[in-house]
Amino acid sequence: DRPRSLPSPERRELIKALPLLLVVDPAHRVVLGATAGQATEPGQSPSGSPANPAPPRRSLRRAFDKLRSGRTVTLGFLGESLSAGHGASQPERTSMRALVTQWIRKTFPQARLEAINAAVSGTDSLYGTLRLRRDLLAHKPDLVIVEFLRQDARREEKAVQKSIEGILRQLLILPQPPEVLLVYPAPAPLGSLPVEWHERIASYYHIPSLDLGPEATRATRAGELQASQFWVQPRGPPGAHGGLT
Repeated sequence: DRPRSLPSPERRELIKALPLLLVVDPAHRVVLGATAGQATEPGQSPSGSPANPAPPRRSLRRAFDKLRSGRTVTLGFLGESLSAGHGASQPERTSMRALVTQWIRKTFPQARLEAINAAVSGTDSLYGTLRLRRDLLAHKPDLVIVEFLRQDARREEKAVQKSIEGILRQLLILPQPPEVLLVYPAPAPLGSLPVEWHERIASYYHIPSLDLGPEATRATRAGELQASQFWVQPRGPPGAHGGLT
Protein backbone atom coordinates (compact mmCIF):
# COMPACT_ATOMS: atom_id res chain seq x y z
CA ASP A 1 0.00 0.00 0.00
CA ARG A 2 1.18 3.53 -0.77
CA PRO A 3 1.95 5.54 2.40
CA ARG A 4 -0.20 8.59 3.01
CA SER A 5 1.56 11.94 3.08
CA LEU A 6 1.55 14.26 6.04
CA PRO A 7 -0.27 17.58 5.56
CA SER A 8 1.65 19.90 3.25
CA PRO A 9 2.73 22.43 5.93
CA GLU A 10 4.33 19.71 8.05
CA ARG A 11 5.94 18.08 5.01
CA ARG A 12 7.42 21.41 3.95
CA GLU A 13 8.75 21.94 7.48
CA LEU A 14 10.60 18.64 7.34
CA ILE A 15 12.08 19.42 3.96
CA LYS A 16 13.29 22.83 5.13
CA ALA A 17 14.80 21.23 8.21
CA LEU A 18 17.05 18.95 6.20
CA PRO A 19 19.21 20.84 3.69
CA LEU A 20 20.24 17.58 2.07
CA LEU A 21 16.64 17.19 0.92
CA LEU A 22 15.97 20.65 -0.48
CA VAL A 23 16.12 19.27 -4.02
CA VAL A 24 13.41 16.71 -3.34
CA ASP A 25 10.00 17.22 -4.90
CA PRO A 26 7.69 17.21 -1.85
CA ALA A 27 4.70 16.12 -3.91
CA HIS A 28 6.27 12.88 -5.04
CA ARG A 29 9.41 11.88 -3.20
CA VAL A 30 9.13 12.88 0.43
CA VAL A 31 6.38 10.58 1.62
CA LEU A 32 5.71 10.59 5.33
CA GLY A 33 2.81 8.33 6.01
CA ALA A 34 1.63 5.40 8.05
CA THR A 35 0.92 1.97 6.66
CA ALA A 36 0.74 -0.10 9.82
CA GLY A 37 -2.18 -0.56 12.19
CA GLN A 38 -2.77 1.02 15.56
CA ALA A 39 0.06 0.57 18.05
CA THR A 40 -0.62 -1.95 20.79
CA GLU A 41 0.46 -1.94 24.39
CA PRO A 42 4.22 -2.13 25.15
CA GLY A 43 5.49 -5.70 25.01
CA GLN A 44 3.40 -6.69 22.02
CA SER A 45 5.04 -7.31 18.66
CA PRO A 46 4.40 -5.15 15.58
CA SER A 47 4.45 -8.24 13.36
CA GLY A 48 1.47 -9.17 11.22
CA SER A 49 -0.42 -7.42 8.44
CA PRO A 50 -2.66 -4.53 9.53
CA ALA A 51 -6.27 -4.61 8.49
CA ASN A 52 -6.76 -0.85 8.47
CA PRO A 53 -4.50 2.10 7.67
CA ALA A 54 -3.06 3.91 10.68
CA PRO A 55 -3.41 7.58 11.59
CA PRO A 56 -0.81 10.01 10.21
CA ARG A 57 2.62 9.80 11.71
CA ARG A 58 3.98 12.16 14.32
CA SER A 59 5.36 15.51 13.18
CA LEU A 60 8.34 17.52 14.38
CA ARG A 61 6.08 20.40 15.39
CA ARG A 62 7.05 20.62 19.06
CA ALA A 63 10.77 20.92 18.29
CA PHE A 64 10.17 23.58 15.65
CA ASP A 65 7.80 25.51 17.88
CA LYS A 66 10.62 25.78 20.42
CA LEU A 67 13.00 26.96 17.72
CA ARG A 68 10.58 29.64 16.52
CA SER A 69 10.02 30.90 20.05
CA GLY A 70 13.76 31.34 20.62
CA ARG A 71 14.13 28.65 23.25
CA THR A 72 16.97 26.16 23.71
CA VAL A 73 16.65 23.03 21.57
CA THR A 74 18.84 19.97 21.84
CA LEU A 75 19.29 18.09 18.57
CA GLY A 76 20.76 14.59 18.71
CA PHE A 77 22.24 12.50 15.91
CA LEU A 78 22.23 8.77 16.60
CA GLY A 79 23.73 6.87 13.71
CA GLU A 80 26.70 5.58 11.79
CA SER A 81 28.97 6.87 9.00
CA LEU A 82 26.58 9.32 7.33
CA SER A 83 25.84 11.10 10.60
CA ALA A 84 29.40 10.86 11.91
CA GLY A 85 30.79 12.36 8.69
CA HIS A 86 33.07 9.49 7.64
CA GLY A 87 34.27 10.24 4.11
CA ALA A 88 33.18 13.88 4.20
CA SER A 89 35.88 16.39 3.27
CA GLN A 90 35.37 18.24 6.57
CA PRO A 91 33.09 16.26 8.91
CA GLU A 92 32.37 19.26 11.14
CA ARG A 93 31.36 21.40 8.15
CA THR A 94 30.23 19.20 5.24
CA SER A 95 28.72 16.08 6.83
CA MET A 96 24.97 15.56 6.89
CA ARG A 97 25.03 16.28 10.61
CA ALA A 98 26.92 19.53 10.14
CA LEU A 99 24.71 20.73 7.26
CA VAL A 100 21.51 20.13 9.21
CA THR A 101 22.92 21.90 12.26
CA GLN A 102 24.12 24.87 10.18
CA TRP A 103 20.75 25.24 8.48
CA ILE A 104 18.81 25.25 11.74
CA ARG A 105 21.10 27.85 13.31
CA LYS A 106 20.85 30.06 10.23
CA THR A 107 17.08 29.72 9.94
CA PHE A 108 16.34 30.20 13.65
CA PRO A 109 19.03 32.61 14.88
CA GLN A 110 16.87 33.56 17.84
CA ALA A 111 17.08 30.02 19.23
CA ARG A 112 19.93 28.34 21.03
CA LEU A 113 20.74 25.00 19.37
CA GLU A 114 22.77 22.38 21.15
CA ALA A 115 23.84 19.61 18.74
CA ILE A 116 24.86 16.25 20.19
CA ASN A 117 26.96 13.95 18.02
CA ALA A 118 26.11 10.43 19.16
CA ALA A 119 27.08 8.85 15.84
CA VAL A 120 29.81 6.21 15.54
CA SER A 121 31.04 5.14 12.11
CA GLY A 122 30.74 1.47 11.26
CA THR A 123 28.17 0.64 13.94
CA ASP A 124 24.63 -0.68 13.65
CA SER A 125 21.39 -0.12 15.51
CA LEU A 126 22.10 -2.88 18.05
CA TYR A 127 25.09 -0.96 19.34
CA GLY A 128 22.98 2.20 19.16
CA THR A 129 20.38 0.58 21.39
CA LEU A 130 23.01 -0.30 24.00
CA ARG A 131 24.59 3.15 24.16
CA LEU A 132 21.53 5.35 23.61
CA ARG A 133 20.95 6.16 27.27
CA ARG A 134 24.58 7.07 27.95
CA ASP A 135 25.37 8.93 24.72
CA LEU A 136 22.12 10.77 24.04
CA LEU A 137 19.29 10.47 26.56
CA ALA A 138 21.46 11.99 29.26
CA HIS A 139 21.33 15.25 27.25
CA LYS A 140 17.49 15.29 27.16
CA PRO A 141 17.14 15.83 23.38
CA ASP A 142 14.15 17.59 21.81
CA LEU A 143 14.75 16.11 18.36
CA VAL A 144 16.62 12.92 17.43
CA ILE A 145 17.68 11.92 13.92
CA VAL A 146 18.31 8.17 13.66
CA GLU A 147 20.40 6.70 10.81
CA PHE A 148 21.59 3.07 10.82
CA LEU A 149 20.28 1.46 7.64
CA ARG A 150 23.59 0.97 5.82
CA GLN A 151 25.20 -1.10 8.57
CA ASP A 152 21.91 -2.79 9.48
CA ALA A 153 21.71 -4.13 5.91
CA ARG A 154 24.47 -6.57 6.87
CA ARG A 155 22.36 -8.18 9.60
CA GLU A 156 19.24 -10.33 9.74
CA GLU A 157 15.90 -8.59 9.25
CA LYS A 158 14.31 -9.73 12.53
CA ALA A 159 17.35 -8.71 14.56
CA VAL A 160 17.38 -5.29 12.90
CA GLN A 161 13.71 -4.69 13.60
CA LYS A 162 14.17 -5.60 17.27
CA SER A 163 17.03 -3.16 17.74
CA ILE A 164 15.29 -0.31 15.89
CA GLU A 165 12.21 -0.93 18.02
CA GLY A 166 14.44 -0.87 21.09
CA ILE A 167 15.75 2.57 20.14
CA LEU A 168 12.28 3.97 19.47
CA ARG A 169 10.82 2.60 22.69
CA GLN A 170 13.60 4.06 24.80
CA LEU A 171 12.89 7.44 23.21
CA LEU A 172 9.09 7.32 23.32
CA ILE A 173 8.65 6.12 26.90
CA LEU A 174 10.43 9.17 28.32
CA PRO A 175 8.26 11.54 30.40
CA GLN A 176 8.92 14.21 27.76
CA PRO A 177 9.73 12.18 24.62
CA PRO A 178 11.68 13.89 21.84
CA GLU A 179 10.52 14.11 18.28
CA VAL A 180 12.19 11.41 16.18
CA LEU A 181 13.06 11.21 12.49
CA LEU A 182 14.47 8.14 10.73
CA VAL A 183 16.74 8.89 7.76
CA TYR A 184 17.55 6.29 5.11
CA PRO A 185 20.79 7.03 3.19
CA ALA A 186 21.03 6.79 -0.57
CA PRO A 187 22.48 3.46 -1.74
CA ALA A 188 25.45 3.42 -4.09
CA PRO A 189 24.69 3.27 -7.84
CA LEU A 190 23.11 -0.05 -8.80
CA GLY A 191 22.91 -0.89 -5.11
CA SER A 192 19.98 -1.17 -2.75
CA LEU A 193 19.20 -0.96 0.95
CA PRO A 194 16.38 -2.75 2.81
CA VAL A 195 14.42 0.38 3.68
CA GLU A 196 11.38 -1.72 4.53
CA TRP A 197 13.19 -3.24 7.54
CA HIS A 198 13.27 0.10 9.34
CA GLU A 199 10.12 1.45 7.72
CA ARG A 200 7.88 -1.25 9.11
CA ILE A 201 8.87 -0.35 12.67
CA ALA A 202 8.73 3.39 11.95
CA SER A 203 5.20 3.13 10.59
CA TYR A 204 4.06 0.99 13.51
CA TYR A 205 5.16 3.65 15.99
CA HIS A 206 4.02 6.50 13.69
CA ILE A 207 7.55 7.89 13.37
CA PRO A 208 8.26 10.06 10.28
CA SER A 209 11.03 8.97 7.94
CA LEU A 210 12.92 10.32 4.93
CA ASP A 211 14.38 8.14 2.18
CA LEU A 212 17.24 9.78 0.24
CA GLY A 213 17.48 6.96 -2.30
CA PRO A 214 14.86 8.00 -4.89
CA GLU A 215 16.24 11.51 -5.30
CA ALA A 216 19.85 10.32 -5.49
CA THR A 217 18.90 7.81 -8.19
CA ARG A 218 16.99 10.42 -10.18
CA ALA A 219 19.78 13.00 -9.95
CA THR A 220 22.43 10.47 -10.96
CA ARG A 221 20.45 9.29 -13.99
CA ALA A 222 19.76 12.89 -15.02
CA GLY A 223 23.44 13.77 -14.88
CA GLU A 224 22.93 16.26 -12.05
CA LEU A 225 25.02 14.18 -9.66
CA GLN A 226 28.24 12.34 -10.46
CA ALA A 227 28.61 9.10 -8.55
CA SER A 228 32.37 9.56 -8.27
CA GLN A 229 31.81 12.89 -6.48
CA PHE A 230 29.05 11.68 -4.20
CA TRP A 231 30.15 8.20 -3.14
CA VAL A 232 33.72 7.80 -1.92
CA GLN A 233 33.69 4.05 -2.56
CA PRO A 234 31.28 1.60 -4.29
CA ARG A 235 29.08 1.14 -1.23
CA GLY A 236 30.50 3.74 1.08
CA PRO A 237 29.06 6.90 2.62
CA PRO A 238 28.68 10.21 0.78
CA GLY A 239 31.88 12.02 -0.08
CA ALA A 240 32.79 15.70 -0.07
CA HIS A 241 29.21 16.97 -0.03
CA GLY A 242 28.05 14.78 2.84
CA GLY A 243 24.56 14.41 1.36
CA LEU A 244 22.19 15.86 -1.21
CA THR A 245 22.66 19.59 -0.59
